Amino acid sequence: MKFRNRYKFLGSHITLVREPDLFRISQEDEEKECLGAAENVHERIRLSVSYEGVRIGEFQETQIFIHEVLHHISQASGLELTESQVDTLARMLIYFVRENKIDLLDKSQE
Repeated sequence: MKFRNRYKFLGSHITLVREPDLFRISQEDEEKECLGAAENVHERIRLSVSYEGVRIGEFQETQIFIHEVLHHISQASGLELTESQVDTLARMLIYFVRENKIDLLDKSQE
């Protein structure tokens, strides 16, 4: 999946920040390493491009991106989805799109 640097969402813009490897975030008074993070306050998604120096595959990269988008949707809608629910939805959405050969990319935006 080709990723743009900015996405529109509910009247604001979410910026995509590409990280070279795992990064650390503070969450609920603890530090954790992440491949992706939705930072609603900063209106951005952080996405690692590699893990321990190895490039992340297209499927996993897309899953991480969709996972973080779902966090933004969950927060904006008040759904308060758990990490497990977000992860499952992201994976299932990607499987659905791939199995049905759905092209979600708007070619006019490239």
